[in-house]
Amino acid sequence: MVTFNLSAAIIVVLAALPTGAVTLGVYFIQRSIEKRDKKQESERQARQQEVDRRDQQRQDNEFMTLKCVMASLDLAEATAKAVQRIPDAHCNGDMTQALEKAAKVRQQQEEFVERAGISSIYQNQPTT
Repeated sequence: MVTFNLSAAIIVVLAALPTGAVTLGVYFIQRSIEKRDKKQESERQARQQEVDRRDQQRQDNEFMTLKCVMASLDLAEATAKAVQRIPDAHCNGDMTQALEKAAKVRQQQEEFVERAGISSIYQNQPTT
C-alpha cells in the first residue's frame, strides 16, 4: 500500500521551485540574447549594404571620370588634327608632340585598365 506523505510532497515541491525559477530565468535571458543578436545582425547587414552601395557609387564615379577624360582626350586630338589641316595655322612642333604624347597616354591608360581587369578576374576566383 502506498501512503501519501503531505510533508514530503511539500518539501519536494519547495525543492523544485528554485530549479524552475532558475530555468525560467535562463529561458528569458536566452530569449533576450537571441533577440539582441538578431537585431545586431540586421543592423550589420544594413551597414554592409550601405558600404556596398557606396563602393558601387565610387566605382561608377571612377568609370565616369575615366570616360570624361577619354572624351576630353578625343576632343583635344580632334581639335589638334583639325588645326593642323588649316593651311594658315602655322602649327609648330608642339602640336605634333602633344598628339604623340596623347596617343602614348591613351595607350598606357588602356594597358592599365586591361591589367586591372585581368587582375580583378584572378583575385575574385574561389580557391579550390
